[in-house]
Amino acid sequence: MGSVLKVKRGSLIGDYEIVEPVGEGELGSVFKAKDLRNNRVVALKISNPGNEFRKRLSREFNILIHLNHPGIVK
Repeated sequence: MGSVLKVKRGSLIGDYEIVEPVGEGELGSVFKAKDLRNNRVVALKISNPGNEFRKRLSREFNILIHLNHPGIVK
């Protein structure tokens, strides 16, 4: 995956250890990561800030919190 962000497997970002890249888009890249505090696997999104970044991230967040489906991790 040609991620804009150069994040390697095993890298630590806060309390998260990067496992592998999952996807990327205009707002950032998503990685499968291990939450070291809670010992669980999570999706970690790392942002690519830009001019419209805050507006778009806020809009995306508001959409995502209202999604409810068995295939979506909460």
